[in-house]
Amino acid sequence: MSLRFIAPIGGSADGIQLDLHEELLMPTSVQIIADLNSRLESLSELAAKTLDGVEEVMTLNLQMSKALLGDAARIGAARLGCKDVPRTFALEAGLWQSAAETANTCSRQVFGIAAATNAEMIRFAAAQSARAQANFVSAFDGAARTTSAVADEARH
Repeated sequence: MSLRFIAPIGGSADGIQLDLHEELLMPTSVQIIADLNSRLESLSELAAKTLDGVEEVMTLNLQMSKALLGDAARIGAARLGCKDVPRTFALEAGLWQSAAETANTCSRQVFGIAAATNAEMIRFAAAQSARAQANFVSAFDGAARTTSAVADEARH
């Protein structure tokens, strides 16, 4: 569908008749709804990826807690049966070493989860930036075509 505008020139009753296509001036409601649906789907996808990362961290936290509690129970039971002080200190040192190794492993895994989640967020931001740039270029091209159409009509 095209719109016709009649613009008076110099106060006279004569005017220039312009044919401007609606899609160059304003997006249709279907285009707006499609864009909103696309953005909502992207945000939903990003939220799902973020929640997956949170779930992985929580699972890792539970695994680490179970491992530390198991080590503490095992060493605690061994310490109760221990009769000499050097052996007790050795068991205690073993508990701390086990806790340090578990924490080190956990920190590496948390870093991997955070890096993967960060990569997803960067991908999302890049896609949104590309979409915004494409929309800007499209609007600019539409304005340029409209302007050239107005100029061509003015010349004739």
